[in-house]
Amino acid sequence: MRYMVVWENAAQNALAAIWMAAADRQAVRNASNRVDREFAIDPEVKGTYFYGDRLLYVALLHVSYRVESADMRVRVLDVW
Repeated sequence: MRYMVVWENAAQNALAAIWMAAADRQAVRNASNRVDREFAIDPEVKGTYFYGDRLLYVALLHVSYRVESADMRVRVLDVW
C-alpha cells in the first residue's frame, strides 16, 4: 500500500530556502522528489529514530518526518 506524503508548511518553506540558495537547483528538486518516492512505500522502516519522529538523509537533504500508519500518511516536518 502507498502512503500519501504531506509536507508541512515549515518543511516547504525550508525546502524553498534550500532551493533558492542552491548552486544546483535541479539536484535539490531531484532530492525532494526522491523523498516523496521513498516515503510512499514502507516509510516506517526507513530512516532512524529522531526525538520521537524519524530522520532520513536523501542526497542533499536531511528530512525529519512522522509516519501516521492508521491514515497511511507521512508528514514531512522539517528539512535541512
